[in-house]
Amino acid sequence: MTDKTAAEDALDPVWFVEERQLNGDWLAIDRADDQDEAERKLSHFENNLPGTYRLQRSDW
Repeated sequence: MTDKTAAEDALDPVWFVEERQLNGDWLAIDRADDQDEAERKLSHFENNLPGTYRLQRSDW
């Protein structure tokens, strides 16, 4: 159990899996609540779909 308050919990970053579009923009296509989940999702996209993908945190 952690000592974090609800307010601190609400400030935790969200992770987005983003795909590079033909015009060069990045579009969020999935999200995760922690880095491990985000990396699993990123790996799935990279291994199963054509395209360029990256992770982006909401607080970056």
